[in-house]
Amino acid sequence: ALRDPHPDVQTVAVRSIGAIREPESVPALLELLHSVILEPSSRVSLRTVKSALIAFPLHLASRLLVSLELSNPRIRFVATDIIREMVEREATSDEKFVLDSSSFGPELVEVFLTRLFLDDNPDVRARAAGVIGYIPDARSTPALLTLIDDPEWFVRLHTVRALANRKFMTHSAEIAKRLTDSHWMVREAAAHVLRMYGQRGLDELIEYFLQTTDRYSKEQISDEIQRAGLVPGLLTQFRDDAEGRAAQTLEQLIDIGKTSYMVELLEKDADRSLRKTFLEKFARKPDHQIREWLGRLAIRETDPELRQLARSSTEATTD
Repeated sequence: ALRDPHPDVQTVAVRSIGAIREPESVPALLELLHSVILEPSSRVSLRTVKSALIAFPLHLASRLLVSLELSNPRIRFVATDIIREMVEREATSDEKFVLDSSSFGPELVEVFLTRLFLDDNPDVRARAAGVIGYIPDARSTPALLTLIDDPEWFVRLHTVRALANRKFMTHSAEIAKRLTDSHWMVREAAAHVLRMYGQRGLDELIEYFLQTTDRYSKEQISDEIQRAGLVPGLLTQFRDDAEGRAAQTLEQLIDIGKTSYMVELLEKDADRSLRKTFLEKFARKPDHQIREWLGRLAIRETDPELRQLARSSTEATTD
């Protein structure tokens, strides 16, 4: 049926084989895969054949070794991508997932760690990164740290995402370097991965936020700071130390206009000490959210000292 002259019959045959998942049918599917790639006018879509192969159990991924070793870069890319999707399907249901020898043979490990991460085709390198992140081999980390500096931005992006596992936490400094990457998606991914690393990653994130002069990098790190729920803690630390690291972080957030959540917290917080310290330090910043809050404080605040601070700051900012 895979050779039937009618494309609908071929397509149904491919899908049926993918549903049955009989190991002995893999060679026939791979033959069809190669012909579809080499002959774009094929009546069966590449997506259909890929989907059928991805449906097979991961321990059959070694059957794609023949495709990974071909000289055609497109075939190597598609084969690598199929294995990547097989791996990610398994990893989704297990936070501690690794590619052990029962599911990923030594031949595949060698191909990924000695050839594919250095492949001439950047698409192959990008998809290989997603697999290498799950290989428990001493060579995996050096391979990923090579790919994180790849000249192609999408290879760097896939690599940063592959490092989103706490076992790579000791390399947070290398990931933090991507916070100033030339491509915004890589910067965003690096900030997200560091946030996943817990306190160590957050420390790296804030340190880069304070040091960098890159506006776009600051914007994306500030978004991660807010998504991580760090602003309430920063305000508490600031109340106790108005000149410390938390104060510096808040000031830079204010300087780039990330104040809406901060003001919302201050309006809801009844801590007089925090409000007073904030007003004394930041009330004269030319931020419209802060100025609007000052206007409300000057009218509604019941504490005479805070109300006067708000009024005087509003007058000074207007002048």
